[in-house]
Amino acid sequence: MRRSSPMVLGAVLVALLAACTSAPPKPEPAATTPVPVVTEAQITTIMTALTGTLEVADAALDSDAVAARLEGPALDVRRADYVVAAAGHELSPVTIERDARWTVVAQTTTWPRVVLVSTTQPDDLIGTARILVLRQDSPRDQYRLWGSAGLGSGISVPEMTVPEVGSQLLPPNHKNLPILPADVLPWYADVLKNGDASEHVESFVGTDKDGMRAGLEATRRKIGERIGNGPGKYEETIEAPEEPAVVLATADGGALVVGRLTTTVQVKEIDVGATADDPMMVRVAALAGGTLTSSMTWGYTDVVVFKVPPEATKPVVVVAYAHTVTSAAPL
Repeated sequence: MRRSSPMVLGAVLVALLAACTSAPPKPEPAATTPVPVVTEAQITTIMTALTGTLEVADAALDSDAVAARLEGPALDVRRADYVVAAAGHELSPVTIERDARWTVVAQTTTWPRVVLVSTTQPDDLIGTARILVLRQDSPRDQYRLWGSAGLGSGISVPEMTVPEVGSQLLPPNHKNLPILPADVLPWYADVLKNGDASEHVESFVGTDKDGMRAGLEATRRKIGERIGNGPGKYEETIEAPEEPAVVLATADGGALVVGRLTTTVQVKEIDVGATADDPMMVRVAALAGGTLTSSMTWGYTDVVVFKVPPEATKPVVVVAYAHTVTSAAPL
């Protein structure tokens, strides 16, 4: 009987082993179709954690602790609130309600991830229902409150895609709208600064439907009265320092555009005696270290939510806004 050589036996053994050994599993490909970033149950958990952290931080006026759940404009505003409260003034930080009456969940496979939440009316009825912007900056980060804006009087939130499906996330240069989302904030800043003289004024609703613009114009008139006919002056700079924080498609083919503005004011030779009891000037004095002089500078942190319609014949609506003094100093 002929014997097989060791070489042949080795080849047969390798072949048998190869036949019996299954191929290693291939990794699943990463998701490429945008999906809702969170469920409604997860939003409830996020809101509970957010409000719980704020309650503890507010009680201690702890600027470091609040950073665990706040970032961006929301963190700037809260830290300024704590400075004012520490100065002994009864100016409580904005209350964030736990209950959501309306949520907008973005569709995406990347970060940062964004969720909008409209809260219910506070129990004390002093505040207003608010739109909250929640962001997760990376997979390992918690969701943080990026910004908060109060719904304008008589303004309703637009129809959006249901949270289970998620709303389409649009780029700042999205062209299927009357205005590029990237242009909304700088155009609106120009309208706030120049009023009816702005080349973009027709693109936005008028002061009768825009509480933010009406409020800024009222503040200018009030300060102008306190300057009087003397040598004093009022200077104001309004800028859009960055692109929108988020742009989300609405159900009618339009978009929600959310972003921040920064407003800087310089006032010279103002009548300090006439401003001492004004809540805004009380805040300015606290943020300036307790000093209120006839020449001051202060800065606002603004969060604005716009509804951009799909039709070029309709103006952009300011759905919600917040205009809060967050810094101040004597000149």
